[in-house]
Amino acid sequence: MKHFGELEIQATWYEKLHEWEDALVAYDKKMDTNKDDPELMLGRMRCLEALGEWGQLHQQCCEKWTLVNDETQAKMARMAAAAAWGLGQWDSMEEYTCMIPRDTHDGAFYRAVLALHQDLFSLAQQCIDKARDLLDAELTAMAGESYSRAYGAMVSCHMLSELEEVIQYKLVPERREIIRQIWWERLQGCQRIVEDWQKILMVRSLVVSPHEDMRTWLKYASLCGKSGRLALAHKTLVLLLGVDPSRQLDHPLPTVHPQVTYAYMKNMWKSARKIDAFQHMQHFVQTMQQQAQHAIATEDQQHKQELHKLMARCFLKLGEWQLNLQGINESTIPKVLQYYSAATEHDRSWYKAWHAWAVMNFEAVLHYKHQNQARDEKKKLRHASGANITNTTTASSTAAATTTATSTEGSNSESEAESSENSPTPSPLQKKVAEDLSKTLLMYTVPAVQGFFRSISLSRGNNLQDTLRVLTLWFDYGHWPDVNEALVEGVKAIQIDTWLQVIPQLIARIDTPRPLVGRLIHQLLTDIGRYHPQALIYPLTVASKSTTTARHNAANKILKNMCEHSNTLVQQAMMVSQEQCGLPLTLVTGPEA
Repeated sequence: MKHFGELEIQATWYEKLHEWEDALVAYDKKMDTNKDDPELMLGRMRCLEALGEWGQLHQQCCEKWTLVNDETQAKMARMAAAAAWGLGQWDSMEEYTCMIPRDTHDGAFYRAVLALHQDLFSLAQQCIDKARDLLDAELTAMAGESYSRAYGAMVSCHMLSELEEVIQYKLVPERREIIRQIWWERLQGCQRIVEDWQKILMVRSLVVSPHEDMRTWLKYASLCGKSGRLALAHKTLVLLLGVDPSRQLDHPLPTVHPQVTYAYMKNMWKSARKIDAFQHMQHFVQTMQQQAQHAIATEDQQHKQELHKLMARCFLKLGEWQLNLQGINESTIPKVLQYYSAATEHDRSWYKAWHAWAVMNFEAVLHYKHQNQARDEKKKLRHASGANITNTTTASSTAAATTTATSTEGSNSESEAESSENSPTPSPLQKKVAEDLSKTLLMYTVPAVQGFFRSISLSRGNNLQDTLRVLTLWFDYGHWPDVNEALVEGVKAIQIDTWLQVIPQLIARIDTPRPLVGRLIHQLLTDIGRYHPQALIYPLTVASKSTTTARHNAANKILKNMCEHSNTLVQQAMMVSQEQCGLPLTLVTGPEA
């Protein structure tokens, strides 16, 4: 147990926080000194139930059942029945269920489950009705307090409804597909609580095995992983795979169910087995590429489409994992971009792939830009240091010059290189370095611009971050013809509404001295003014009052264009601006609206 001064951390606190693994460890430590304490034993059983450790829970129930009194047996009975149910040991479940009082919700619920397993539908319906009646008072009281307080009772109602649908599933085969679709949609509305999903899936497993409903069970495994329940996620995925790859380390992962294999590798990564996960993913991608070629040969369109989507997700993970393992450097940038590019090729309409590819190109631009800045800073420091030494040690410099005259040819070359670096006039070598840098930046800037515009067009939510990155590349490199061409095409490809959230940034650059950048900004602001004049009129009016001539002229030029379709609005805005500034009233000339 942890101690903070005189405060001892209680195991029940972990339970309330749903930190079941920590709670289990705490109970185990306490039971080392007090094995027969019934409260500790019950607490440990609650942890095992929440963790889905049905084998351990059932074993503990069998070992302790005869050693405890009737009161403790009554408290153990429900968890013992749940463990037997999870293991499919129906005879054992029936024995434990008999110990749960009939006049309780749990007693009626577990008896309904047993009746359904035995196809006693009338008895099952009676038990369901009784459980619902017993739950009614609790749900009414809880709902009067708050939704969160009543949520547990609502989940119980949910499970009772699905027990009734299990009856329909068994009796009316024609409704099975409809019921399964209803179950899937209903589960999406549930809160992302592992324990609740576990209970619901156990009810459904009465008629639908995990292999028959892999989509739901994969979603459950993903929820376990996101909730930090990696052991439970691993157990679920092993159930779907049919084998435990962690016990067959020398064998490749099974690929009978590719989606399950993909989920298993993601869980490996989260479980701190990063190198293994990365290597398995590389091998898995090679295998899937062969299957994709086979699907093309057999013209199985649906299977081919599913494989391509899965391949896109695999390549995206490979890129993310490569970046995580090795960081951004000259060797990893091409590899990561290759993975992301493959992801975009396999799923042309997937936002995440295009976004990742664009961001990686953007990061590459920043990497080489910062690298060049660091090199320039070193040169400046070296030049300043050399100048100081020269000024303070004239005599020493003269002696050094004499020595240099008698030095070897190699030393002369080094001296010339250093002097060329320190010289204010760029040497041929420096010019070549600058040209190479420009080519490198251009190689990543154009794809970054194209990728961001593509991801913006595919995004369904907030795309402000991508738009701001486009502006960064636009303002820094938009004077290059290739980049400008990509920007012109991209502006045409996305909705004009996208730019409303960055109008201040555009207005701030209307007086840029770069012709290509300024021309495109002017054209874009003119288009925005045509569709959304109210959004543009105020910042443009403010800019038109600037004391900077270039800024003043650029703003007035756009305002004059706006007069062609929104003359009244422009005139009124100018009037208000003039009054606020206390200047003589001057109106922008233009045709009457």
